[in-house]
Order: sequence, then C-alpha cells, then structure tokens
Amino acid sequence: MRGFDDPDAVMTGIETRSSSPVRILRNDDRQCDIPGIYPMGEGAGYAGGIMSAAIDGLKTAMGISSFNDL
Repeated sequence: MRGFDDPDAVMTGIETRSSSPVRILRNDDRQCDIPGIYPMGEGAGYAGGIMSAAIDGLKTAMGISSFNDL
C-alpha cells in the first residue's frame, strides 16, 4: 500500500470499484475468518449502493467500537 499507508492512521480501508457478485462471509461481530478484517459495503457483497454501503460501514464501525468497550 505504498503511498497510502500512514503510521498515524487509525484505520485503513480498501475500496473496490464495483459491487461484488459474491459475499465475503462474516460472523456476528462482522469479522471474516481472518481476525481483524471486517468486510463491508458493496465490494464485500453487503450493500447495493452508496447509501447502503455507508450504512453498512457505519454499523460495522459502531460494532467494532462497542466490542472495544467490553
């Protein structure tokens, strides 16, 4: 991720250019099988447009922050 990585970044997200024809499975806390990876939005198969992708991202961020509060 040369040119995009920043040691001061709190979170880094990858954006795709199209909706996914498949869904990356995630568990109840919205992580996939790889710990610390949270697939969300259109590219992960959880949204069908910019608004639903934004809401999925917001819900995921809120879920991550609530898990950190435990």
